[in-house]
Amino acid sequence: MVYQWKTGSRHKVSAAVAAEVMDRLAEEDRLNAQELVEESRPEDAPLHCEFEWDDSIAAEKWREEQAGAMIRHLIVKIEANSQEYPTRQYFMVQKEANTYEPIRVILQDEDKTAMLLEQAKRELQAFKAKYAGLKELAAVIRAIDSVV
Repeated sequence: MVYQWKTGSRHKVSAAVAAEVMDRLAEEDRLNAQELVEESRPEDAPLHCEFEWDDSIAAEKWREEQAGAMIRHLIVKIEANSQEYPTRQYFMVQKEANTYEPIRVILQDEDKTAMLLEQAKRELQAFKAKYAGLKELAAVIRAIDSVV
């Protein structure tokens, strides 16, 4: 098999090295985040360099992850076509700035709406790539193809 990292991923080791470690853990029925961290804890472990081992830095990074999750998980109901739909309240539309904007602001700006639509299409492509092997989703994959 040929392994590669997902586009946009930032990893220090090759995908093949990571797959070797993860495949072994999967064969041992131990592949989960906690086991992967434990497997990578020794300084000579192949994936050791992928983790932040300074606890003060790691703690702050974790709090940032938690804050990001809160921003991404807040839902608001918006009205469209005389119906209410739950959707995320905030979206990141300008990757350079790493800031989020409310959906109501985005939908009032043609350029930001276009950026959000392009982001949605990329996510549909990612969904397609992830689940294309499931024949039960063939109709969904065809629908994605008609949009993107």
